[in-house]
Amino acid sequence: ADGPQTDCAGICGGTTTVDACSVCGGDNSSCTDDCNVVSGSNVYSQSTIGTGANHSLVLNSGGSIFTFGDNGSSQLGNGGVGSIASGVSEVDLPWVTGEINVIAVDGGHHHSLAVSSDGYVFGWGSNEFGQLDSSNGTFVETPEAIIVLSDITAVSGGGNHSLALQSDGT
Repeated sequence: ADGPQTDCAGICGGTTTVDACSVCGGDNSSCTDDCNVVSGSNVYSQSTIGTGANHSLVLNSGGSIFTFGDNGSSQLGNGGVGSIASGVSEVDLPWVTGEINVIAVDGGHHHSLAVSSDGYVFGWGSNEFGQLDSSNGTFVETPEAIIVLSDITAVSGGGNHSLALQSDGT
């Protein structure tokens, strides 16, 4: 994770499961009672949260990925490039082999990552420094498989880089 955006619980009256701090300024000091809050029963049962510089990802217990916050580098994975998105986007991963069961998500500064149970890694957002290993340009607007990686169990997004851990520990 990239910083204080993860510590925003309870800012909006304490009744929310996840507070979209990236939408209301990126840190606790600028969040207000009218924060854009993740809502809906499909998000409340989340199991994993990942954050980037100004965006957040939620992987719920059903394996769905939801994103919200800044989309200036396509890090929300919703097919566009723009500023702060209003509301929550559900991310659709492309098919690689069979049905995709997502087990982990994380955000880098301006990119997002997901890992499937069969060891594939998907990335979207900024590729300015090759952090997504994509030939599709500076911005990857929708998730795509990072083909050079396999047998991955965990990922971590950094400022302008990505890390992946294989099942054998390398």
